[in-house]
Amino acid sequence: MVQSQNLQETVEHFRQQPWCAKLLDSPGIHCSIPSSRYDRENDKTGRLLSQDALFYRALNNEEGVPQMLVVYQDYGAPGVPPPPVPPGDKTLGNGQGLRYPIPSASLLLDLRDNVRGFNGYTHGGFLGAIIDEAMGTLIYTNYQVQAMKEEEAEEAGKTWTRAPGVVDMASGGLTMTASMNVKFRKPVVTPGVVISTSTLNRIDGRKMFFDVEIRDGSGAVCTTCEGLWISMTPMRVANTEATETSKL
Repeated sequence: MVQSQNLQETVEHFRQQPWCAKLLDSPGIHCSIPSSRYDRENDKTGRLLSQDALFYRALNNEEGVPQMLVVYQDYGAPGVPPPPVPPGDKTLGNGQGLRYPIPSASLLLDLRDNVRGFNGYTHGGFLGAIIDEAMGTLIYTNYQVQAMKEEEAEEAGKTWTRAPGVVDMASGGLTMTASMNVKFRKPVVTPGVVISTSTLNRIDGRKMFFDVEIRDGSGAVCTTCEGLWISMTPMRVANTEATETSKL
């Protein structure tokens, strides 16, 4: 395995790219190791662990994707503006403007030669895999953030209160990719570092719609996607009555 389990070491790896350093120094930025790169054998959180073998094992080497990092903005931090309003139609179905605690999250990926396709650029199918990983990362990051905030509040003898319209991530259950409408706009050169950002568009009952893009180090948009994930149960705001839920 190549991916460091030390968060600071991973952050410093990406800081070698000036544009990554600028992003990482932005107000309210938080970083984490992607769930697909967690040290599963030594995990002590008891939370949902990825069974991803593609990013965890097959690509986790010097010639594949040796380093990955999750980056997101905490909108409760000083100097950070309020979160953007979801771009989706708030009157559609059961959406009603529901949103995640963290509406957008990004993946930094260090791409190497073994992800090339026939023409020498990053394989188009693999760009789809990156987009799928980015959507899953946004969902899991919200599970993780909610769990951490609930635990911090419990330790302080309080209850974490969500902002109006923020869904209870524990209400959805298992989620899976349903469709991806991918558009390739610019070839992605390897080796190189790219950023894939997934943003919640809207929630409609069990359906979660995402807008995803991949940008290269110059900031150019290389790939875009309209993605759809399905949850086992409809996503809902927190129930005011006492309910019993499993630990995230």
